[in-house]
Amino acid sequence: MKKTIFLFLVLCLLPGLAEAEKTLYSLDLMASTEYTDNLYLTKNDKEDDWTSLFGGTFSASRSSRISELSFRYAFERSQYWRYTENNTNRHTLNLGYLRHLAKHVSFNVTNTYYRSEEPIERNPDVFRERKGKRDPYYRYTGAVSLAYEFDPKSNLQLGASLNYLQNEDPDTEDSRIYQQFIRLRKGFTRYFVSLGLEFTEREFETSPQVNTWGVRYAVGHQIAHNKEVSLNFSSERTQEMGPGGEDYWTHRGDISYTYSPTPDQTYGASLGFYYRKVDGSSDKDKGLTYSLSYSKSFRHTTLSLSGSGGYRYEYGEAENTGFTEYYLIQAAVSRQFTRTLTGFANGSFRVEDFKQQEDRTDKTYTASLGLSKQLLKRVHFSIVYSYRKADSDLDRESYTENRVVAKITCNLWQRKSLW
Repeated sequence: MKKTIFLFLVLCLLPGLAEAEKTLYSLDLMASTEYTDNLYLTKNDKEDDWTSLFGGTFSASRSSRISELSFRYAFERSQYWRYTENNTNRHTLNLGYLRHLAKHVSFNVTNTYYRSEEPIERNPDVFRERKGKRDPYYRYTGAVSLAYEFDPKSNLQLGASLNYLQNEDPDTEDSRIYQQFIRLRKGFTRYFVSLGLEFTEREFETSPQVNTWGVRYAVGHQIAHNKEVSLNFSSERTQEMGPGGEDYWTHRGDISYTYSPTPDQTYGASLGFYYRKVDGSSDKDKGLTYSLSYSKSFRHTTLSLSGSGGYRYEYGEAENTGFTEYYLIQAAVSRQFTRTLTGFANGSFRVEDFKQQEDRTDKTYTASLGLSKQLLKRVHFSIVYSYRKADSDLDRESYTENRVVAKITCNLWQRKSLW
């Protein structure tokens, strides 16, 4: 983390890097109090607790004609009122850099790091919760890509990413996930074709390594400037390297449609199927895949609906449950009641069928309500209530939690120069 902060300062202060067009620095202070009626997310013997958090956030951005640089670091000290053994420091770090190396060539780097003891990770792509303990863990994700645009509708991308999870809890497995990809898209007047190749390597602390090779291809038609339809296909080969591991093929196909009738309204949907066949076995899995998205902005209200379903590889989370069929739907609405008062509500429903675990299906329900009030020009207050319920065929995976968080934030400092 210290190396990342040093890199940011070098990029910002090094003369001659690029003539800056816009630079902005900001420092915020934060204090919050949180109450939960199920601290360890257990079905029985629930423990409640209050947590106080104090900290701050430093953010900076710099843009020029050929580059963009963004940096954000947040620190929080969490103090538990009853179970003080959970007291710890939380860190969040984001660093992004985009550079146009030539007229049609760009280089992009993104980095995210967070350390926390929260049972539900901040990354929305991580489904698995940590139950029974609140030991700290940290996750680092980084990606680098190089893109070449050889005409306005065609491009070539090369890239690699890393997902690194380290847990202080010895019962939770550490993991390293490496991915490399190459993607080619060729656009014509009203049509496009694309081809992508991916390789994912997953290493674990004690479990055998799991590798996946994949090829993706698509053909699409631009019906109008704001309408597009495409046919998408993929084939993936997964190998579990340890003795007795499953090797299998997964094939997928779908048709997708996007439509933006106005700048403040967007529709998107896809529907298809998947098929998985395990080597040397009669085991077969098949099911529907889908995605949907809708967003609409009114004068004082924003509404969104999204969802996805099909399969995913649940590795590198609090549990390595492997190949999982899932279906997820989410809805959110926000409303600006006055110039200084905003409210929101959202909810979700998720179903997971763990194909590599016998007789286990999980259902997760979430809902939240919140208000945000601007007390002064640079002072904001918010209060959020959230509800979460997990129903599982395994009793130890089921729980219900109610949580309330009250938070006050002050923008202490903001300026265009660091000094």
